[in-house]
Amino acid sequence: MSTVISQFNVNSLHGYRTIKVPIKDNKIVLVGENGTGKSTVANLFYYFITCQWAKIAEFQDISIIINDKEITVNKEQIDFYIGSKNLFELQLKVPRSLLVRLEREKHILEQDPLELLDEKETIKLIASSTKVPIRLVEEFIKTKLKEDSPQLELLKKTESELKKLVNFQVVYLPTYRRIEQDLKSILPELELEIRNFRERGYARRKSSNYIEIIEFGMEDVEATINRKLEKLKDSFITELNNLTGTYLRDVIRETYQDVEVEKLQGLDSSTIDSIFGRIDEKILPKQDQQSLRDFIIKIQKEKNIENIENERKVIAYFILKLIDLQQTQKSQEQDVRDFIRICNKYLVGKEIFYDSTNFQIPIICKQKMK
Repeated sequence: MSTVISQFNVNSLHGYRTIKVPIKDNKIVLVGENGTGKSTVANLFYYFITCQWAKIAEFQDISIIINDKEITVNKEQIDFYIGSKNLFELQLKVPRSLLVRLEREKHILEQDPLELLDEKETIKLIASSTKVPIRLVEEFIKTKLKEDSPQLELLKKTESELKKLVNFQVVYLPTYRRIEQDLKSILPELELEIRNFRERGYARRKSSNYIEIIEFGMEDVEATINRKLEKLKDSFITELNNLTGTYLRDVIRETYQDVEVEKLQGLDSSTIDSIFGRIDEKILPKQDQQSLRDFIIKIQKEKNIENIENERKVIAYFILKLIDLQQTQKSQEQDVRDFIRICNKYLVGKEIFYDSTNFQIPIICKQKMK
């Protein structure tokens, strides 16, 4: 029997859109501006018919009509599926002897997992009797809860049914060539990433029913970006620690005497927010940060700052050192800002921005921004 796919539906695409894609003669052409979701829909279609459930976990539900039969998978089912995979991961990181003790423990065997999770004293008793840490006992019960779920059984049934209908090998050829060239010009280290990735070929994700011929995609880009952001964050923390470490030395040597206090008068509120927003409360508590903010405001209101007392010079010296650190950091972040500028040229209905306070690059739907 031939396979006829006539409809593909995605609920909650990008968090707010429902997409219904009619398919005629098993052929479909998606046309639209960059950022409208063409690649996302194509990827989801591929992940769905090849049963790669973890990759569609963020969506509410996805359905497909094959041979006039509608097959639906929802987020709850996938969450339980991911939970069952966590049990396998638990088996890899926890000695088998400890897992055996938990599997044979009478409370775990006899009680409902959901109820057991609420009984903290019983969990402590299990941990004590099995010599297994409480955290691992709770993790084991959570994975068992999901493993035994009827939702997981329903997903397994759906998967079996889908594989009978899609009884052929799926070959997927995604392409990201255009944006790849721009990314390499901004993030040179990406060139090596791409080359190494291609040398590995397509064997890594090959299976009996699907093959990804070209695998370079946004996962590689995301990994490169995350490394860059982590590097920026580590650099800032290191320099901030160096600043606080040398501050006492500069006070003792009275280096602050030549401080140019008037530079504080030209600071705008966004620069001030950016400076203090990056500093962890463990290094400089909020109360102290507010005191420094108040100091800047007071200096900006004063007309004669040429003969201020030493105590205030010390504070001004420290703040100006923070400003120097901020400017250095901003220079190091320029390639990230260039990356965002180029990406936003491609996007429609979405926008990327750099959260320099938390060292993150979130993507915002413009409809949500309104």
